[in-house]
Amino acid sequence: MPNKQGDFVWYELLSPDVEASAGFYSGLLGWKVGDNPEYREITASEGMIGGMLPLTPEMTSGGARPAWLGYIAVDDADAALQRVEAAGGASQAFAAERPMEGHCAWNELSSDDPPAAWRFYGDLFGWVKDGDMDMGPMGKYEFIRHGFMLGAIMPRMPQMPVSAWTFYFRVADIDAAHEYARANGATVLMEPMEIPGGEYSLNILDPQGAAVGLVGPRK
Repeated sequence: MPNKQGDFVWYELLSPDVEASAGFYSGLLGWKVGDNPEYREITASEGMIGGMLPLTPEMTSGGARPAWLGYIAVDDADAALQRVEAAGGASQAFAAERPMEGHCAWNELSSDDPPAAWRFYGDLFGWVKDGDMDMGPMGKYEFIRHGFMLGAIMPRMPQMPVSAWTFYFRVADIDAAHEYARANGATVLMEPMEIPGGEYSLNILDPQGAAVGLVGPRK
């Protein structure tokens, strides 16, 4: 499926220790991580999905912290998309059509102002709301459609310091991923929780402090 404006096409980890991050995620998600010290490209089960970038002292002094970033395609494709195309065509970083282990399965924005977020992304990329789920006092979990179900926008919860995206990568077994994460230095933010469709999600801080989500079945 060719990428279009508004698709997530690349995911990038900013890490103070890319060697340690490569080891952690390779064991957790089965990724193959390149050995270029300046930019380590990530290959999942069915193609390249992103990269790992070392956090330099200059970056951290300017406020950068360990984090996952998501790149969205625009009509004049950015450098990340160009790298993907050079490696073999359209990006499968986000598994839009079917589940793919190690690939991103869901993109979730926690926002201080969901209506403003909808206006911003809707005007820029053509994203539209496709239903919602009432979370009671926490507000509504509103689903994003962009030709396919892309993710959701929700109110920021008090425990989150700032509005931010969380990217959920697919695992084969959520309990095995949970056990691996805890045994290998991650901090579990939210235990495995059943989600619509019968699968489970899990939220962690990786050993270097970057927040990431996991999604998959319970076996």
